[in-house]
Amino acid sequence: MPEINLFSPKAEATETADASASDFEYTVNENSEVIITQYIGQGGTEIKIPSTIEGNIVTTIGERAFESVSSILGALYLPDSIKTIEQYTFLFFSNPSVKLW
Repeated sequence: MPEINLFSPKAEATETADASASDFEYTVNENSEVIITQYIGQGGTEIKIPSTIEGNIVTTIGERAFESVSSILGALYLPDSIKTIEQYTFLFFSNPSVKLW
């Protein structure tokens, strides 16, 4: 299994494709926080998850949200608004590079 280092210094997300709300299935909880439940985008070289969707802060990457995703060829950038990464989020995720922006 590839190593995923979520505790490296914040990366500069340059030359990345900003993902849009349509690239995800998500829910909004009672605190108006976004929980990403599934990545359904087309992928690309590098993908940057937005810190807000429809004006709500993205705080959680849900269980299995990126399971078996192979379409992201470079880094996946997570916003610093993320508080929780649920179990199995990156199960069989083929990209070893997950960074904070």
